[in-house]
Amino acid sequence: MVNHVLETLIKQLLYDYDRARVVYRKRLYWKRKKHESLELLVNHLKKMMLGYENEEVEGLINKMEVLAGRIDSLGYLEGGMDSMLEIVEELCNIRFGSNIEEETVVGFDDDVVTLLDELTQASIKRLQVISIVGMAGLEVYRYARALISSTSSTITRGVMPLNLPALTTHSGLIPENDGCGSGLSSLQTLSQVSPQSCHNILSWTPNLRKLGFCGPLISSQGDLEFPNTGSLQNLHELKLLNTVTYPDPARSCNPVMFPEMLKKLTLSNIGMDWEEMWTFSLLPNLEILKLKFNACIGEKWETGDAEFGRLKILKLQGLELKEWVCWRDNFPCLQRSVVHHCLKLKSIPLEVGRILTLEVIEVRGCSMSAKASALKIKEEQESEGNSFLNVHATNDVFGTRSMRLGKLRKY
Repeated sequence: MVNHVLETLIKQLLYDYDRARVVYRKRLYWKRKKHESLELLVNHLKKMMLGYENEEVEGLINKMEVLAGRIDSLGYLEGGMDSMLEIVEELCNIRFGSNIEEETVVGFDDDVVTLLDELTQASIKRLQVISIVGMAGLEVYRYARALISSTSSTITRGVMPLNLPALTTHSGLIPENDGCGSGLSSLQTLSQVSPQSCHNILSWTPNLRKLGFCGPLISSQGDLEFPNTGSLQNLHELKLLNTVTYPDPARSCNPVMFPEMLKKLTLSNIGMDWEEMWTFSLLPNLEILKLKFNACIGEKWETGDAEFGRLKILKLQGLELKEWVCWRDNFPCLQRSVVHHCLKLKSIPLEVGRILTLEVIEVRGCSMSAKASALKIKEEQESEGNSFLNVHATNDVFGTRSMRLGKLRKY
């Protein structure tokens, strides 16, 4: 597989990390080996991401370097190795994509013929995903337009993840009235799209089911801002990854910006005030909400009287949250509550365990008190006769290693 070298580096690092912690003889030797393994892994990831640089990737690499430095200097960092493995997984998602087995690097005239064969051959039993890389700006746009024009009569369903700046001009905008809009009507997935580049393209893609924005998503006034998706009635999944910083907590946007049928929403690095979360309770069909990497900032989230009526899965990851206050009426249909790497969170609210529909609580890489609170919820529910609630609580990174390495092998 593509990441055999990466897997080997990770296994070596984990081995050296363990030895440096538990072997007293030759401790200096194993500390040096750990340092070398950390350096090799970070350098390999930098080389792996060449050609895929954007602010998200740079942020992940920087976070990786900070973690590596802290682990190297401190010797042990609670949740540190688990966080590093999670960053590796995120980078692999960006670099290879969960549905892309091989990439075609384009830029030559006869590549159009090659890709047309891949897109239209009758033997394909599943959707074909083509990643267009190696060109930039207007040239990629013209290349993609040639493909769309040639295949618009034969493709009935399409998935086109855009690795920026695919389908963008040097100005960041797709020209209007270019004649290729009809060819985009069958697209179902657009990912990592610059918010400045797709104001026109969204009107050509009425059948989008999954959409991801990656770029500046905070206005100069501090409001969450992205192209209006309200008209995309088939859109079920939306990811918003902000790449700019704002000095104060950001405000949410008008809920009409979201399509009525939206079921899954992921927010990352938005820096929104927790008090703005009530706006998302107004999305009538929202079933999955993921708040990742400073999606919200502040030490306390009190849900108040907001009711996420259809929410089934709530995931909190990499947040600075210390206190979470909620009631079971806030999440009447919740089935899974997942909390990962919220190191400052003191506890999981007892009220979460009293949600009648709840099936799973998962706490990983958090504080000892958060882990203890999750186990206390399990004890309370068992004492009341609820044996159906599963609680998985650990702050030990080693229990998740084999699972994460298994995920990396799919690339």
